[in-house]
Amino acid sequence: MKNSALTKKIINADFCTFPPFMNDYQIYLLEDRGNLSPRTVAMYLNHLEMFFGYLVDSRPGLKSCSAVTTALLGSLTETDMTAYRDHLESSGRSAATVKAHFSALSSLFSYLVSEHVIDSDVTRAVKKPSVVIQKSGMDATLGRKLLSGVLKNTAFLSSGTVLAIPDDVRCRREPLALRNHALIALFLGCGLKLSELSALDLGDVDLRRNTVLIRNERGQIRSVSFDDELCSALSDYINGLPLPEDLVEKYRYKRESDYEWCLSHCHDYNPKRRVDGEYAGESEDFRYDMLRLLSALRRQGRDGLKPDHGENALFISSRGKRMSVRMIQSMIREMAATYIPEHKGPVTPSALRNVCAVNMITESSDLFSVSSQLGLRPSTVLNMM
Repeated sequence: MKNSALTKKIINADFCTFPPFMNDYQIYLLEDRGNLSPRTVAMYLNHLEMFFGYLVDSRPGLKSCSAVTTALLGSLTETDMTAYRDHLESSGRSAATVKAHFSALSSLFSYLVSEHVIDSDVTRAVKKPSVVIQKSGMDATLGRKLLSGVLKNTAFLSSGTVLAIPDDVRCRREPLALRNHALIALFLGCGLKLSELSALDLGDVDLRRNTVLIRNERGQIRSVSFDDELCSALSDYINGLPLPEDLVEKYRYKRESDYEWCLSHCHDYNPKRRVDGEYAGESEDFRYDMLRLLSALRRQGRDGLKPDHGENALFISSRGKRMSVRMIQSMIREMAATYIPEHKGPVTPSALRNVCAVNMITESSDLFSVSSQLGLRPSTVLNMM
């Protein structure tokens, strides 16, 4: 049985106040409706629990949610459901939230109709509130500009310059820049969902074959290929940029104490001040070498972020842990405000995913291969255009 552990958890613990007839419906959602993620199922059940609570409050004869029967649901009218819609709206819920509540109700009523328990789905007759969708206005040009802005930062950091930061470069710690460039490039190159990106592990990326394994919320796996440009960005982040050979020869093997000092201070906020303080009596050339070595060590990509022991996530935070969905969202908003300030609409992972779909269709004209790469139906890809 699919999702048997989650089935037991939801039935036995999470929603124990449901009436008995809901057991079969929960199993139907989790095991027969293969297109719903566990998170969506939990949201449906939460909305239905609220609806049953409303019925208890509005009907003096009902003592608890477990007393709700299919006969009562079958007797509800359009007026009753409209009153519930008005109740949700008057409690301050948005139009999108109200529609989500009625989606859950429609799912339950449709199931009961299909099982010949009730005669009709009364929720279909209720007028739902209109949801105003804010278009992102994100196109391929803006997407490339966002990527080039991050890339300019990365290109500067990989140039070996350590003393002067150009005005048009927003310089952050080098491993973060390498990570951010790889992350945005992966969004635009493969069109991943936010949850798919956050769930990636190091072992999912094959730099020799230019492929990455994607796991969706339902546990399905697909292999997605990427070009050499994206492979280079991922390689720089995963493996780090190479240390200058002259510095390796001079300090790693001959002056190990200085090399170890640089390792322990490579993430200090002001490396020049740190070097000048520690090596005040040394020559200017030596101090410059120390700055070069510090800067090179700061560019060691993922390892430079010091991942926690056993952390297999591809993209990790500055604290060494897997980047959460919310963290990635916040990072994208920050980079969009920095590199494309003229874009006033929201820059979301969905907007970047749309950019990727448009680019893929434009380049290949093969709808079915693009839909397979994105893990979407062909009709859904067409709606992105």
